[in-house]
Amino acid sequence: MIYHFQIEATDDVHKSQTNFEVRVKDVQDKPPVFQGSLSSVIDQDSPIDTPVLKVQARDGDTGEPRKIVYDLLTNPMDNFLME
Repeated sequence: MIYHFQIEATDDVHKSQTNFEVRVKDVQDKPPVFQGSLSSVIDQDSPIDTPVLKVQARDGDTGEPRKIVYDLLTNPMDNFLME
């Protein structure tokens, strides 16, 4: 399954947004359940390597929940790093 995330940078006058996609591999049949927000706002003057979004999910399968694997599919101008 592919999920879309949005990040916005602002300095209270100008605003810029970008989107990225993450593929989540789920072995069983129920989609993952995300915890928290799927979007984020960051100040444009934030230093490089500032964390901008923490994505957490749990397996939607209740019988045998499995580990969730994330893949960063789009990365505008290679600005994002997934840890």
